[in-house]
Amino acid sequence: MAGFDWQHRIAGPVPAFFLVYMILIWILFEISVKEAIIMGMATWLVLSIIEENIIIAIQTKYVIEERRFDGIIMVAILLIIWSFYYIFRNRYNAQAFRMPITVWILLDLIMLLLMAMLSFFTYVIVKNLPNTKMITAGQILLLIGGISIIILLFIFVYFYGTAYEYRIQKEITEMQIRQQREYFERLLEREEETKKFRHDIINDLLELHNYCENHECQQMKQYLEKVTGVVTGISNKSYNVGNDVINTILNYYLIPLKEKYDVEVSGMLSNNISIDDRNLCVICANVIKNAVEAVSKMDEGRVATLFECGKSYLHIQVENTYEGDIEFDDTGIPKTSKCDMTNHGIGMRNVFEMVKKNEGTCRIEAKDGVFKVDIFLKS
Repeated sequence: MAGFDWQHRIAGPVPAFFLVYMILIWILFEISVKEAIIMGMATWLVLSIIEENIIIAIQTKYVIEERRFDGIIMVAILLIIWSFYYIFRNRYNAQAFRMPITVWILLDLIMLLLMAMLSFFTYVIVKNLPNTKMITAGQILLLIGGISIIILLFIFVYFYGTAYEYRIQKEITEMQIRQQREYFERLLEREEETKKFRHDIINDLLELHNYCENHECQQMKQYLEKVTGVVTGISNKSYNVGNDVINTILNYYLIPLKEKYDVEVSGMLSNNISIDDRNLCVICANVIKNAVEAVSKMDEGRVATLFECGKSYLHIQVENTYEGDIEFDDTGIPKTSKCDMTNHGIGMRNVFEMVKKNEGTCRIEAKDGVFKVDIFLKS
């Protein structure tokens, strides 16, 4: 039988296709070897189920030695699938098939059991039913069941993936809302302090004038130091690099950090750039959040950000100190150190996806206890 043959070892076109497919998706889609194996297994099992159903459909009319047609059937299936993808590629959500590795593993196990059951019952029907009519009826029932399984699998994957993507987008939106609320609260606090300063400045000027009249230079110097200290304190209440989205992120993550650690913010970036605000938020928030989390684990640390905008490029640099070793996966993305490997580690993958989507590049360097991310985007 096709797929799991109970009379022959699995050999030939299907495993060969499986190996070639894994290598191709590993190279073309820049995923890790583990992801290529798991997703390749899922694809092979789906194609095996489709192949099994096609052979069952043929056997209801003709008696064939199906192993002779494995390669032809598999090529035909692939051509049909790629044709549908090419025609309808803009009508479905490609992100819907983006799921955690654990879900792909579970899906592989489910399909493996379904494939084994389908092959087993096909073998039982063909070899043990007494007459042709019963065999044909059994094959038709198996065909209906197999087609139903394929449809249900695709529906499950699509809707689960859509829900998973929606959850990620919801978390990003909630993070943006929290950042905006924190930013505006700090702006209100700063505005209140500015009002107090304006209210007191007349009295301060009168006091300074009095010191001048009495030639009390030392007292005037001390008083000026107090006034400039108030002004400096107000100006240090928030960061401003010229872009509202980045200002929100910087003030949300870095202001609480600078009470204990060294924080440097430099450069300017206008609001008039081509990249979408949401994409910019995903990129900057994830990189800066990772830097803050790494530094927060240290007794002493430093976070430095740089923003530059040229005529045709936008440069974002985030640098932070860290302790321990950083491991990278096969795609060059740092592995998460958190226990929940499924939900964490998504941040940097989102960064790489957004950078690639906006025709940019992302370079990561970890050396001598300093982790540095350089992102270049079209401005």
